[in-house]
Parts: sequence; C-alpha cells; structure tokens
Amino acid sequence: MARLPQLPMELVSNILMLRESPKHAEIINTCETKSVKLWENGKTKYTIFFNDANETHKIGAPALVCWDEEGNKVFEEWVKLGVIHRSGSNPARTYWDSNGKISHEILFNRGQLIEMKKYDHGSAKVWSSTYELWVDGIVGMDVHGPKYILENDAGESYEYPESMLEFA
Repeated sequence: MARLPQLPMELVSNILMLRESPKHAEIINTCETKSVKLWENGKTKYTIFFNDANETHKIGAPALVCWDEEGNKVFEEWVKLGVIHRSGSNPARTYWDSNGKISHEILFNRGQLIEMKKYDHGSAKVWSSTYELWVDGIVGMDVHGPKYILENDAGESYEYPESMLEFA
C-alpha cells in the first residue's frame, strides 16, 4: 500500500488539535457534499469535500482524499487552521520546507494566469503533496516519495519526484 507523505510536525500538531477539538465537532459531523471522480476501472480516484457554503475546505475535516487505481489511499489533505484553500485568489498549491515553514505558493484566479510566490527556504528540503489539484482536477499524482523544486538559469521552476533525481 502506498504510504502517506510525512508531514512537518507543525502540521501534524495542528491536525491533531483540529480533530480533537470539541468546538469543531459540530462542523466535522455536519452533512457535506462531495465531488467524486473515478478511475477507468470504476474505483474512486479522488473525492473533494465541500461544506454547506459550497467552500472546498472546512475546518476539522479532510478537504481532499485520493486513491490509486488499486483502491489504496495515497493522500488525505487537512486544513491547516483554515489557511489553505483552492479557490479564488487563495493558494492552489502550497509547499513547506523541512522545518514546517511555507516556502512556495502557487495561486490562481479563475480565468486568469497562474501567479507564483516564492519564499526563501535556504538549504532545507522542499516537499509537495503527492498530487496536484488545479481547476480541472488532478493533473498528476506521485506516491514514490517527496518532490523537489529545481530552478534553471532562466529562473523557471520545475518539480521533480525524488525517483527522477540523482544525489551526489
């Protein structure tokens, strides 16, 4: 079975707090709508959860759960204190360095070009989620370990899974 990505301890602490907090119990247990996409073999590819206001993320519950073609769960994303969103001008994808600090955000406005914000993360390893969610859904999933952002001489950034890199 594919393993979930290792989250920075800062995120893990927040997730545990949100799951155990009584003040969020009502939100966690309220009815929600789901958007479910399937693989060709009929198994669930991913499910996006919405709250009553049709917002993608709701505090205290996963916003996105993904499975591989065999039905193994490969990712579950939780809200970090309501900061991570995937609509409007909020981040569409967020990266953290190994110390749990945000190092890279990609933003989108519907119908507009993608805007990138970068943060200096020094020499810390950068990881991203095992999926990429854009306006049209999942673009790609990588369950083979963390991904790294590499920048070329022109200042363009590209994302590579660890399996494609050789380390000296």
